[in-house]
Amino acid sequence: MAMFEVLTLGEFLNKRGIEITIRSFADFYHSVTPKHQRSITMNYIDDSNSNTAYLNHLLEINDIKNQVRVLNDSTDEEKLEILHKTALLSFPSEESAGMVIPEVLSYGIPVLCMECEGLQEFIDPTCGLIVKYEGLGQSVEEFSDMLKILYFDPEVRKILKKGALRRYEKYFSWGLPEYKVERLAG
Repeated sequence: MAMFEVLTLGEFLNKRGIEITIRSFADFYHSVTPKHQRSITMNYIDDSNSNTAYLNHLLEINDIKNQVRVLNDSTDEEKLEILHKTALLSFPSEESAGMVIPEVLSYGIPVLCMECEGLQEFIDPTCGLIVKYEGLGQSVEEFSDMLKILYFDPEVRKILKKGALRRYEKYFSWGLPEYKVERLAG
């Protein structure tokens, strides 16, 4: 069974975003059989080392400490290795995080994100899934449901991967007229 690696970028998330990420991943992970659990993992990159105690607490109480690889002060080589294996970026942020999203799209990584003005300029239904924030519990449930859909339907992942690459090529790759990037970036 192929690995399903979820990536999240902790340094761009506030505590609510971290909680949505960890709880939704835990709900998804604990909802599948042990056979499937063996192929599911999360890489949590946070080079700022912010919220480490809070993150560790969430991992512990959600019983997923062994399924989440936390990388602090990671090297570019480690990040590159992770990007090449990543099936999805889980990004429940309320901010667009600058050029992080285009970089992720350049690797063909679909994005699961919260509805917010900045991110909707980068993500559309061809390259990601957008969840509207309607409370913490509802957002955790919706993110978990989206993880299940993407895990159990590799065809959807393949379509979103192609869409991510197309979106990057169309709006963010070098050599395109500057107005396209300006139009998307604001």
